[in-house]
Amino acid sequence: MSIEVFEKESINKMPLVTVILPCYNAALYVEEAVRSIMYQTYSNLEILLLDDCSTDGTSAILLSLAKEDKRIRIIRNEQNLRLVKTLNKGIDEAKGEFIARMDADDISLPERIEKQVEFMLLHPEVDLCGTNYSIIDGKGNKIQDSVTIPLTSKEIAVALLFTCPIGHPTVLFKKETIQSIGKYDEQMINIEDYELWLRVSSKGLIVNLPESLLKYRWHGENISIVGRDVKRGSVNLAITKNFNCGFVEEFRELHLKMILAEWNYTEKELKSFALWKKTLLILFEKEPKVFKKVFDSYYALNMLCVIKNSKENFKTKFLAFFNLLTIKPVRVVEHFLNKLS
Repeated sequence: MSIEVFEKESINKMPLVTVILPCYNAALYVEEAVRSIMYQTYSNLEILLLDDCSTDGTSAILLSLAKEDKRIRIIRNEQNLRLVKTLNKGIDEAKGEFIARMDADDISLPERIEKQVEFMLLHPEVDLCGTNYSIIDGKGNKIQDSVTIPLTSKEIAVALLFTCPIGHPTVLFKKETIQSIGKYDEQMINIEDYELWLRVSSKGLIVNLPESLLKYRWHGENISIVGRDVKRGSVNLAITKNFNCGFVEEFRELHLKMILAEWNYTEKELKSFALWKKTLLILFEKEPKVFKKVFDSYYALNMLCVIKNSKENFKTKFLAFFNLLTIKPVRVVEHFLNKLS
């Protein structure tokens, strides 16, 4: 069934989608972000704008936009709650069956929500749907057309051991599912999305659509790229909380380094990679081909970065190169060499 078939039915039969868009001092980009939701081809939307005590003119912009579109509802926090508490407040306030995330500095392509709703209606077993995305700079210039992400639920379950493979502002999920597992964990500073995806994946299904349906703005002040020490502590907590997802205590430091892209590995750690892979392969013995495909991709990226970063440590560079030679097919290596060139 296509979206055209759905559109022949009454709009009242289409599921309501609440788009949650938290804002804090986002005057520079927020109007463009909100308008990208206002102009979606899927129209049965509640646009929930959560103003976290902005002081830079954001509030006035939101009020002006609300006068243009009756679907907009503004909630202004009485005190600055910061992102995670604001997101949980938005989930509780949302009236929609589905909730879509959006950030105040990104841009959703016009068909984003339509394509995600269509997919979710055709695949009711799926709990959360992300999409591919392009990367733009602060002025809107394109940096990258799309990113390399796993698409299937099985690939995502493996990838979550090494990275966050879902773009947070791209997701659309079932409100009931996220509420039933406790929403975002407020202890997870800067990785609230990653830890939530771990819980969703352990109980249900997550997929990524291959199309780039969002422009992710990279301007050097994004929350996700600041506070590294705090973020490391949060990732450590996330691993502890979600060992049932496949994390291995013996290799906790390797999990941490891959997730945080800390590529200057020690000689001891580099020698542990083969054993780590064998240990994880046992955990994913029902899907060995899927595991090897995903693991080898992130493994290759790590080894290439160690080689690139270890300019004065020949032994470390040699070990990383030796590990890289164990990876097949060769096209995986070539792919990441192109990325790093």
